[in-house]
Order: sequence, then structure tokens, then C-alpha cells
Amino acid sequence: MSYATEPLATDETLVRVAEALEGGSTSVAVRFTRIGASIAPAFSDSESYAVDDYVMYQDQLYKCITAHTGAWNATHFKPTSASGGGFNVASNAGAHNAIYRGRSLGTSVSAAQYAAIQEGTFNDMFIGDYWTIGGIVYRIAAFDYWYNCGDTACTTHHVVLVPDTCIGENQKMNDSHTTEGGYVGSKMYTTYLDSAKGTITTAFGSAHILNHRELLVNAVSNGKPSSGSWYDSTIELMNEEMVYGSAIFEGANDGTTIPYKYTIDKSQLPLFVYRHDLIGNRATWWLRSVVSAEIFALVLGGGDASGASAGGARGVRPAFAIC
Repeated sequence: MSYATEPLATDETLVRVAEALEGGSTSVAVRFTRIGASIAPAFSDSESYAVDDYVMYQDQLYKCITAHTGAWNATHFKPTSASGGGFNVASNAGAHNAIYRGRSLGTSVSAAQYAAIQEGTFNDMFIGDYWTIGGIVYRIAAFDYWYNCGDTACTTHHVVLVPDTCIGENQKMNDSHTTEGGYVGSKMYTTYLDSAKGTITTAFGSAHILNHRELLVNAVSNGKPSSGSWYDSTIELMNEEMVYGSAIFEGANDGTTIPYKYTIDKSQLPLFVYRHDLIGNRATWWLRSVVSAEIFALVLGGGDASGASAGGARGVRPAFAIC
């Protein structure tokens, strides 16, 4: 198997790869870190194109089939594939979790987009794509992250979203410096998260926000999470694993006490795998992970992992899924 890597240096290589894509060839695997001008020149209405020329137009790779000059004419160009920015991409969560794109998907989720989510095909949606609603950028962080998880299996296809910015500032985890009761017992869980929930529900509608089963900490002993249970969940603070890929400050096994670290949110969201810079959004925001008897985990403005006393005021940046 041969690989063409970014950038494609010659027209000959471009044609060979594009024709392989167009014909659905499996003999060539194409590995790009960015879909864009490195594949072919961007279309320009001031240029003339001959038959078999290749151009990029709206992040799609096209082959000229009729000699062309002037404004874009879709009848003169043939897309090399139906979707995926010029690539044949499998219509499932695994394939779409593996590609970062970062394109705007509009100012609301369309009926066609909801249909693609509900069918689990996720057509023309990739990690990093986003909707801007009410001035907030909601960015795709994962596809089917909770699928088949829970004490009752989640069998609803979904897209996990994380806002680029905090939805609410100066919020406390508790009114005093304690983690007693864990995340479920916190004032954040019972009251202070309601404002962000309202904003998100207004943006997407309650019928399109995934309700699934989540395993959450509800007790703390000797500064470590000690118990938890299954709860219905829609919009929650993230834990350290979702953001960093592992626990950083959360209580660890010390050889005597085994902390309650059971969770279905056990892997890093693909968004943060590909865009480490999006972890640090120049604001400080809470995570739900318990660090000690008085400290919850958080992300500092510079993107560094940290923790702070529960009674301090920080930002709220929750994760949720639409379906």
C-alpha cells in the first residue's frame, strides 16, 4: 500500500490520487492532516480550466469535465466523491471520529443534519465542525461517545458538543470549600448548572438533547471519591479523562484506599486529541473530578490541569450531546 502525504508536490501525484479516489480504489491510502489547497488549487473565476484539471471548491475536490472559464458552473466539474471534502468516508462514528475538519455548519442544526445524526451516518459532519447559536460556538467533540454505555444501554446515535467558551462565569461548585457529596451533592449539580442548561436547551430544544445514563460520584471519604450511582444525564461538567485522556489531580489508589473512579467517560474526546489548543480557552473552568476534601479539578486559562477549592468562582463549560 502506498501513501500520498501532504503536500502533494506534483500534478502527476495529484492526478493519480484523485483518480484513485474517484474510482473508489483501495490500492491507495491517502493520509492528509488538512483538506485544502495543498491537494489542488482553489477554484478561481479568473482562471481557465481544461478537461481533467483538478480544483478545490468549498473544501471539495473536483475534476473538470468540460473546458471552463468564468464563474463556478457545477455542470463543468465532477466531484471526486459525495462527501468528506473530496474523500470517500465511511458513514459511521468510527470514521467521523478519526477526521478533524473545523468547518462551520451554520446557525442552527438543520433537519437533514438531525436525520444524519439519528441514522448514525453523520454525513458531512466531522470533529471540530461547529454551529454558532446565540453567539456561542458549539463544536463537535465526538460521535457516539456514550453509545452502548450505561446500566441501560444508550442506543441513540448522537453528537457530543462542547462550547468553545464558558457558558457562565463566576460559578461555585459549592457555597463552602467542601467536596462532600461529590459532584452529585454539589451546588453546581443541583443549582448552578441550571443556567448553562437553559442556554443550551434554548439553542437546541429539549427533544434534541440526549438523555442517557451516567455514573457519577455522590460521596467523598478521606478526601477521595468513595461512592457513586447511575443517574439520568443530559448536560454535565466534564471529568479529567474527557479533557486530558487520563486522571491528573483526581484521587488515586494509595495502596490502602481504592477511590471510586468508576466512569463511562474514560477516554479523551477526539476534539481535544486533535486540538490540544482548545483545552485552554484563556478562561478557568470547572471539571467534576474530586481532588480532595475541599478541591475539585479544573482547567486554568493557560490550558494547564489544576484544582481549586470548591467555594471559588470559576467558569462553566459543560459537555452534552444532540440527537
